[in-house]
Amino acid sequence: IALKGIQAEHKKNCWIADTTEEFIEGILYLSNHTDEALKIAENGYALAKEQHEIKAAAKRFIDFAEKL
Repeated sequence: IALKGIQAEHKKNCWIADTTEEFIEGILYLSNHTDEALKIAENGYALAKEQHEIKAAAKRFIDFAEKL
């Protein structure tokens, strides 16, 4: 999965895999470390909400427009 333009960090708020093998390893790891998987999921949700919620997007647009 491409992350270009997304401010996410591997093992903090997402799980990055560049190959099929890494993807499978990630699934196996996270299924055996559910506390860590839950924390990554919570962090990912918070990041998505912070950066992509309509209010956040509107604020960034207004801040940008005011600089023009």
